[in-house]
Amino acid sequence: MYDSIETHYQVLIAASADADTPDFVVLHDETFHDSIYNHRSVSLVDYAGQTVKLAFRNLTAAGGSVMVVDDLTLSTSTGSADPDPMGVEETEELLPFTISPNPARGLTTITCEAAHNGTIEIIDSWGRTLQRHAMSSTTLTINTDVLAQGVYFVRMQQDGVVATRKLIVR
Repeated sequence: MYDSIETHYQVLIAASADADTPDFVVLHDETFHDSIYNHRSVSLVDYAGQTVKLAFRNLTAAGGSVMVVDDLTLSTSTGSADPDPMGVEETEELLPFTISPNPARGLTTITCEAAHNGTIEIIDSWGRTLQRHAMSSTTLTINTDVLAQGVYFVRMQQDGVVATRKLIVR
């Protein structure tokens, strides 16, 4: 059983261009009288298009902590029914591609109907680029026999958009 403890939480944001002395503004301020985890949502739509710092402050009678996330660029997603559409754009819809067969043994084909002048990279679990291919048509066939069995990532880049899929080699 947990003892009841009063905890004060704050979410703060700084949109100042001065990185050395950011002016934080309180977005959310709340005190809880129990130790149960709580979930809260805070709208960031007023800061869309800006690079900000977010701070999360936790204060109790015994002390406290602050976590800061800096250089966070906020954008709005489009085509959403959500009236507050802050978030990360899904790259799968911007640059959809498939890998077949997957898991692969021998030859596998990467297909992207929107492909033109893109690049395909095969990346291992350590982040090393093992292969790089130009993709000038809608399909690219690669030989996985030169790869050891395991999990790899296929990264497609085209016109500044990047999408990644998992490839399993058997």
